[in-house]
Amino acid sequence: VGAIPEVVVNGETGFLISDYSVKRYAEAVKKIIENPGLFSFMSMESRKRFEEKYTLDINIENINSTFEEILNKHE
Repeated sequence: VGAIPEVVVNGETGFLISDYSVKRYAEAVKKIIENPGLFSFMSMESRKRFEEKYTLDINIENINSTFEEILNKHE
């Protein structure tokens, strides 16, 4: 849905369930509940990915770059 595939890396920062399958969703949740190591790994990877790509400073930089690119095209 939307940008979720850009944010979630399947098997690393979470699980992507593309077909809206309740069974697959339940299996993914069960896998995380039954494997605390997997939960810890995904949590750390999610935080790392956020800090690398989605902090406020990075978003401001990306927005500024986009505006500059647009303005340069129209000069």
